[in-house]
Amino acid sequence: MRFITLFLLVGVLLAPAARAQQGGLLDGVDGIVTRPSRYGVVDAMARIEAFALSSGAKVIARVDMADLAHKAGVKIPPNQLLIFDPGKLVGPLVQQAPMAALDLPFKVLVWEDAAGHAWISYANATALTRRFAVDPASAGVRDANSELESILTTAMK
Repeated sequence: MRFITLFLLVGVLLAPAARAQQGGLLDGVDGIVTRPSRYGVVDAMARIEAFALSSGAKVIARVDMADLAHKAGVKIPPNQLLIFDPGKLVGPLVQQAPMAALDLPFKVLVWEDAAGHAWISYANATALTRRFAVDPASAGVRDANSELESILTTAMK
């Protein structure tokens, strides 16, 4: 009985580490949202970037993480990061908590897991309320979460 209890306890403690090694599917812990993509990494990111631009967002950078890793001699599956400002959302959040700028502007990561499935991950504005002194009931948080969801939902149709 002790062996079974110990085995279950080790399994419970190692499960998050195993998920993290499989791609970081630790949703909800810090406001990280991860959802499957019906498109591959390159196509999904192109759709997200195009829709973000068409909705008035300013794209600051699109980073091909796999290319960066390759240049450092490391092979990773496709993985791209989009850094963007969806409009008038960053200012009010930084006004509430200047250190929130450490996590802003917003970022969306499209990545491929070991099985070849593409995923979309991002930190929603609720994450800022956990890390910084941002009012979770503020219009800035509500508007930012709504805008992020709108961009991703529409881009993935």
